[in-house]
Amino acid sequence: MESVIEQVTEFLHSNRTNAEQTLAEFLAIPSVSADPKHRADVRRAAEWVAQFLSQMGLGPEIVPSEIGHPVVYAETPYREGVPTVLIYGHYDVQPAEDPTLWESPPFQPTVRGDAIYARGA
Repeated sequence: MESVIEQVTEFLHSNRTNAEQTLAEFLAIPSVSADPKHRADVRRAAEWVAQFLSQMGLGPEIVPSEIGHPVVYAETPYREGVPTVLIYGHYDVQPAEDPTLWESPPFQPTVRGDAIYARGA
């Protein structure tokens, strides 16, 4: 019987192309939260995350904020005997201060070797 780690590793290897495409789609959103001109992009990133969570079978909700950007919240129904897992993260990025220091545009995900390069990667 395979261990959980072996199952996850096998899944990642067999779904790598799709996972890279999905990640690249998200990384292309210029969700620079500190720049007011990207407010709509930050909202689009929140909607992207909510849709992704929905596709995974979670019940996402975009919670508006009076003082900042929306929060994306999702959960699955509680099941007795199953551990609870909390995942916390952010979907915004900081500005790419000097684009001349980038080998490729910061919001144009680029694969070099085994890595994806983009702002937020």
